[in-house]
Amino acid sequence: METNYIKLANEINSYTYFEKDQVLTSKQLNEIVQYLDVQNRLTRTKLFGAGIVCGLELSLTKDFITLSKGVSVTTDGDLLHFNEDVEFKFITSFDDKNAKYPPFISNNKQIEIFELLTDNKKAPDAKLISQFGGEDEFSKMAAVLYNESFLFDPDICTGNNCDNMGQIQNNNLKVLLIRKNLLIDLISKMPDAQNPYHKIPDLFIERVLFPDGKINNQDQLVEAYHKVIKNTVKNLNDQFPKIYSNCAEILDYKNDPTKAWGSRLKSIAESISSNDLGFQYVYDFLCDLIQTYSEFKEELFDAMSFCSLDYKLFPKHVLLGSVVKEDEFAKDPFRHGFYRSPLLNSDDTKIQRVKYLFKRLELMIERFSVPKRTETLKVTPSQSLNSKVGIKAIPYYYKFEGREGTINNFWNYDHSLRLKSNMIQSFNAAQYSDHPSVTRPLNFDLSAHEFFRVEGHMGKEVGQAEEDLNSIIKKYNLPIKVTTVQIEEDTRHLRPRPGYNLSWLKNYHYLLRRDMIDHLQNLKLFNNNLNNTIQESPDSNNLPQGALKDPSINITKYTKDSSKKLNDDIEANVNNLKKGYSKFDHHTLKTKYPILLENAASVNKNTKNVLYSSAFTPIENIISNSKFKWFDWIGTILKEKEEDDKKKQTFKGFLSEHPGIDHTGGVSKGGTFVLVYSSKDKKVTADFSLPYYCCEAEVDDKEIEREIDVDNDISVLIKDKTKWNNLNDFQVYISKDFEFTEKFKNLDEKLFDFSGKIEMFDHKIASQKDSLNVYSGNLDILNGNIRQIIGGGGFKPGDFMGDIKLGDSHLKDSAGMLSRMNDILDMLNEKEKGGRSTPNDAEVRKGIEKTASDILISSFEKINDRTSDITDDSAEAEFISKTKEMFDKFKDSASKEKVRNNLTSLKNNSGNKNTFIKYIDKF
Repeated sequence: METNYIKLANEINSYTYFEKDQVLTSKQLNEIVQYLDVQNRLTRTKLFGAGIVCGLELSLTKDFITLSKGVSVTTDGDLLHFNEDVEFKFITSFDDKNAKYPPFISNNKQIEIFELLTDNKKAPDAKLISQFGGEDEFSKMAAVLYNESFLFDPDICTGNNCDNMGQIQNNNLKVLLIRKNLLIDLISKMPDAQNPYHKIPDLFIERVLFPDGKINNQDQLVEAYHKVIKNTVKNLNDQFPKIYSNCAEILDYKNDPTKAWGSRLKSIAESISSNDLGFQYVYDFLCDLIQTYSEFKEELFDAMSFCSLDYKLFPKHVLLGSVVKEDEFAKDPFRHGFYRSPLLNSDDTKIQRVKYLFKRLELMIERFSVPKRTETLKVTPSQSLNSKVGIKAIPYYYKFEGREGTINNFWNYDHSLRLKSNMIQSFNAAQYSDHPSVTRPLNFDLSAHEFFRVEGHMGKEVGQAEEDLNSIIKKYNLPIKVTTVQIEEDTRHLRPRPGYNLSWLKNYHYLLRRDMIDHLQNLKLFNNNLNNTIQESPDSNNLPQGALKDPSINITKYTKDSSKKLNDDIEANVNNLKKGYSKFDHHTLKTKYPILLENAASVNKNTKNVLYSSAFTPIENIISNSKFKWFDWIGTILKEKEEDDKKKQTFKGFLSEHPGIDHTGGVSKGGTFVLVYSSKDKKVTADFSLPYYCCEAEVDDKEIEREIDVDNDISVLIKDKTKWNNLNDFQVYISKDFEFTEKFKNLDEKLFDFSGKIEMFDHKIASQKDSLNVYSGNLDILNGNIRQIIGGGGFKPGDFMGDIKLGDSHLKDSAGMLSRMNDILDMLNEKEKGGRSTPNDAEVRKGIEKTASDILISSFEKINDRTSDITDDSAEAEFISKTKEMFDKFKDSASKEKVRNNLTSLKNNSGNKNTFIKYIDKF
């Protein structure tokens, strides 16, 4: 019995030619049969291929392992097949004692093998599939379709009869299971392992990263790219020779071109240091190479043909794959594919694509050149960044040398196949095409394009490049934006451009100026009317002098002079406020407006005693309006914002705001193209992009810088129905002293004397409202009601504060006010004791106590502001003691509680001022 009967191991090259009446021997007959059999086997394996043709798929259930119908060919030319699906219910150990198939032998011993059976008639001890171990056990196994092939000698000759003498060729088709860890040798002999795809490593290009934004000048940016470029060139040069050595049979090149490629790439990488405007082009070029390299490798996966497969690879078996699949769609390493001969693969498009991509690699390297500076800036529609290179537009940096062998002829395989290589878009499309959709692509439908290459801007003045690009965007309605960024961090040389996100604040600046002008116009109109009314008053001689310091100047002359001065102030400020934002003079406002306020306050103070109005006057509105301070605040905010925006217009600041910035050679639809320039010459040195719109729209200068057109003529203001004088009224009235004397001339002399003092108190309140304006709200109550108190008569005011020598003017005023208030409280107490109090008295008392509490708090804060502590014999100590006497007269609990709470807070912040604390503790 002969074992390991492999037919192609013994090829028959000759056989006997039969003659008439020739007596044939067994050898002669076997030779012709063997010759024909070998030729048939060679036809299968050498002309067509070997492996699994179709079907023969495994599936596992609880009770069965099913093998689908299918066909396969071994490398010895055996045709193994099942015409229908087979269900295997049993499993048993398999002993290959008949064939002793070498691949099943390890260390002179057969590896452990199991055979699948449809029944157990020939193997009563076989186990059911359901009893063998379950899915966990089967997951460790792979199936093998095995042709058990051996010669069997029946040896049945009897006597002189040997008609049945001869050996029998047995071919038993079996489905075996073998543990995967025992199949290493069989796996190594699979043709898949010979596929160049597995011998060519994957390559990826690094991104150029800017950690912490540490790029402050052009040299640093170039160096960041140069580092990645050098690494990429090294990786490519290491792998290019492997492409040729493993694929030479497919590529049909006479000589290995990859050595020349390596020298060319090295030269390109070294040129960067002397050509700082080409570093991104070189990086893009290497990205193209890496992507084409990857496309080339992927096409190899299914493109390989096998010339003259070795019969020893899998002569009597094929691997069917894992019993339990880990991934339904992934290639199973334990399953043979079908390995075609070159006859079946010679015209296959995959092989042609492999050759085509190899040629593209060669032309890319040959034709790459850093473009020279050009006046032409172009936007070319292309495909998304993750598309294959051949689908995208041809980049600007590939030279076109005539119509024969140009790179567009080896850019897109499908276009070349269809003779449409002239339909590929590129910056240089006019050199190989005259079709309008290629030479003027932005005039045609762009819905299929997700990316726009931007080229021709490098080395141009940044302002011109931005203008040209914006012009193209507007002309063709492109869904992209453009912005500029300075590479250096120094903002002093930043290219001037409108700030971002400032329009609302500048427009508010405009509204504020307009509002201030309106108030000043109201003031001017009121000022003129006030002056005219006083000048024309028939009782001008009876007008009180108010706060005029010079008794020789009456109110009439004062108003005439001050009115003109105030109008001059108004005119100067209005002229400044009318200017646009950039021309507006903050310094003038800060110097001239306070003068206007001072003069307006003087007019208000000196005409207060002669003026009655139905509403707050424009003078009072101007004095109490603090909006003029907002100009300074807005200026500060704008200055800080502008400085912050300047930082955002530097590469480091922009990167901090937009870390997703990347160089792509263009910009995606809906994205922002970023022009990077150097402060040295304002030339574009690099570009990046963002996948989204960024940076607020530029501010409309005309809208912000518009001046305020107002007419300051009095006649025009009078007609303005929105002005104060057209909505309110006022009048000037005669001396209060005269009016008071007439009203109370029948009162006794003492009461009249007291009335004079009350009148003086009334005037004192009016004059001190400006210096003690914090109390003005409560003093209005006193002014309106004080006269009603004296109706009781018979009260003699005292000398409450005495002669306290207070050095501070604020404390002096406070002492005077408190002294008058104390008199009123004493008088109210007397009326209350006599049963003569009225409801109005209670209201006046409450107003006095509330106002007095504010004066107390303000006075104590003033005393505490001193750097040193008070002493027991000081005027301040006497002042506090006197105010304690008045405080004890308070009946309004809210006012008392307010004083105590503020004194507690003051005490906690008074440091080591022990004497001061001792006095305020009495409250």
